[in-house]
Amino acid sequence: MCTDKDKGDVTRDDKTFSHQPVLLDEVIQWLSIAVSDTLGGVFFDLTVGGAGHLEALAKLSASGANLYGLDRDELAVSVATKRLSTYPQVKRIINAPFSTFSSVIKELEIETISGALLDLGVSSPQIDWAERGFSFQGDAPLDMRMGQQQTTTASEMVNSLGVSELSAIFWKYGEEKRSSRISKAIVAARDTQPIVTTGDLRNIISSTVGPANLTRTLARIFQALRIAVNDELGELEKVLPQVIDSLEVGGRVGVISYHSLEDRIVKQTFARYAGKCVCPPGMPMCVCGAQKELQPLVKKPIGASARELEINPRSRSAKFRIAERVELANSAGASTEGNNE
Repeated sequence: MCTDKDKGDVTRDDKTFSHQPVLLDEVIQWLSIAVSDTLGGVFFDLTVGGAGHLEALAKLSASGANLYGLDRDELAVSVATKRLSTYPQVKRIINAPFSTFSSVIKELEIETISGALLDLGVSSPQIDWAERGFSFQGDAPLDMRMGQQQTTTASEMVNSLGVSELSAIFWKYGEEKRSSRISKAIVAARDTQPIVTTGDLRNIISSTVGPANLTRTLARIFQALRIAVNDELGELEKVLPQVIDSLEVGGRVGVISYHSLEDRIVKQTFARYAGKCVCPPGMPMCVCGAQKELQPLVKKPIGASARELEINPRSRSAKFRIAERVELANSAGASTEGNNE
């Protein structure tokens, strides 16, 4: 097995990186076909994390299948490498943001793939380990980077952006109604002392909103900063076309999202590749040359079962969409009905 990290035991304060894979049964149901090729089918888990999904698929994969993992979190790559070292079908675990997928497969000399999975959002260890700076619990460096190769931290962001820029982030990514008030409080506070820890930011927000709304407001602000620091929506918009274009006919892509903005990007991208006309409303006929290259396999996203919600409450916002690559079908001249969404 070729990897980018050592196979040594990776621990953090005697706590091993572990993550409960969300919608595992559903992922296996819809994507195991992508690892059943005995002649060399290629599958990518583009958010390998603790390797829960990829290990389950590796157990079901044919001997000739080729499985790869990708993650921009160095610790996740190290842990996944060790965990998957006994599976010969797992060829490599790579430390890179998934927006570089096209470059990765080019370097690996892979032309087409049989399947891919993206489990978006932040992993449980990233949330639970205070020093990563994702949680408003405790007091730790205000970091929030998913990968240490990234340059901008959340602290640098809140200490450099203006009121309007911060307010836009809090509203767009957190739908926080008090965005402007909180942004003004942040800028005023940093004039006295830099905001360097999660506790610093929590205290500023606490002084701005009442206790009745505090927990939800903190969650929204921290989420918004995390999305901005890691350019999560931009990364998603970049990677989906790369993955879809690399799929062989019959190949599948599955995406688990946790935020309405993420799910909207997935839904709209799938629809566009499914041949939905994107001509301006009112056009008498389609002139955009929309072509059907992808077939969504579920009408509505799949959510967690009652049993999973009981075991893993963090799965409550998960939405799973799956689509399959089809033979290219020219749909030019198709009806423009519904193209004004």
